[in-house]
Amino acid sequence: MRMVINKKAQQAVLYLKNTNVIVFILIGFICMFLVGRLMMAVLPPFAGDHPNMNPDGSERISKELYTFIAIFISPFIETLIFQTLPHKLYRKYYPNKYFVYLFVSALFFGVAHRYSIYYMIAAYVPGIFLLFYYDIAYQRKENAVIVLSIIHGLINTLAVLSAYYL
Repeated sequence: MRMVINKKAQQAVLYLKNTNVIVFILIGFICMFLVGRLMMAVLPPFAGDHPNMNPDGSERISKELYTFIAIFISPFIETLIFQTLPHKLYRKYYPNKYFVYLFVSALFFGVAHRYSIYYMIAAYVPGIFLLFYYDIAYQRKENAVIVLSIIHGLINTLAVLSAYYL
């Protein structure tokens, strides 16, 4: 059974390495969306943990500025800090510690989303996926920072839409 799963996983990674960049981004976006939905299904509701809300319910910054930052700025900066930097360290100093790289870096990604303990947990699992996907983008010789920023920005677009506009 393990061999079958391992073979299927290898085939999936090989497909991701060889598909065109648009399909690669769409698959990443769909997987991130599904991982997010799964986290929301298994964790207690944390709808009140909106990152742009003060405890009294007022907004920290304008809705428009928050939207711009969440969709364009944060994904790029977070990709640099939580995927690019750990990936460079992993490849240079710890090339035989792939799972340590995934789990420790994702832990930092989760903790950076410290709006609540549930929000941190909900960000941890997608953080693992983003690191895994970053590594595949790197192997594809794509600009992994841009590819991951696009995927992360699309996910944040859905979050902003659901929080403010839907």
